Formats: sequence, C-alpha cells, structure tokens
Amino acid sequence: MIEFDKAKWRLALLWFGVCGFLFFIVFLQTILDKYGQRSTEVWNWLLPNLMPVLTMMAGVIVSDMKAAPVTRFVQVPFYYFAGGLSCFYLLLIAVIILLGPVIEETAGLLIFDVIGRTGVFLGPMQGVVASAVGIFFLKKTEKG
Repeated sequence: MIEFDKAKWRLALLWFGVCGFLFFIVFLQTILDKYGQRSTEVWNWLLPNLMPVLTMMAGVIVSDMKAAPVTRFVQVPFYYFAGGLSCFYLLLIAVIILLGPVIEETAGLLIFDVIGRTGVFLGPMQGVVASAVGIFFLKKTEKG
C-alpha cells in the first residue's frame, strides 16, 4: 500500500507539469506563427486529448481539500498502472508535438497530417488512461 495523498500529488505533478510544458510549447509555436492560419487545428487536437484527465484530477483534488483530513491508502499496482499509462500517453503526445519538425522534414508530412492520423490510437488510449486514473482515485481506502 502507498499513502494515497502522496501518490495523488505525484500523479497530479506528472499531469499538470507535462501538460503545462506542452501548452507552453504550443503557445510559443502559435505566437511565433509556426502553424500560420491553422493554429486552431493544433489547439483543437491538443486540448481534447489532455483536458478530460486534467479536469478529473482537479475535481478530485478540490473535493479532497474539502474533506476531513484522514490518512488513506491505495494499492501500489493501481498507482503504477495509472502512472505508467499516464507516462506512456503523455509521451505519445509530446513526441507528436516536439518531433513535428523532424517528421515534416523526414517524412514530408505536415503536423496537421500527423495529428489527423492520431485519433485512431489516441482516442482509445485516452479512454484507457482516464479509466486507470479514475480507478486509482476510487480504490483509496482508510486502512493500511
């Protein structure tokens, strides 16, 4: 068993840290006109891929702040499963954003072509990740 609050904050740090970094990169690319008139396409791809899990986490964190302080625990496999899937999913998104210029140069594909193809695997993957994170939040217990 692992203390739930510590595990929750580690998972939140992973999600909010990586997402903040990715938002900043896409923000800079937008400001520097990397995407031209098509910047909304990138944002319309990025936000729906990240916001569902971020808002779920924010809701749980706010809800837990209102609850009476109590030490809770969660089984380690639930934490590792949620964390591992989260790392993999966020890495996929980061690779698409950060390697966009390399993909454009080597494969001759524009970033818009690449993000258009990612729905085939990112959509189902997001469902699996959101479920794993949700199960992690639900499986907390007051018994160690």
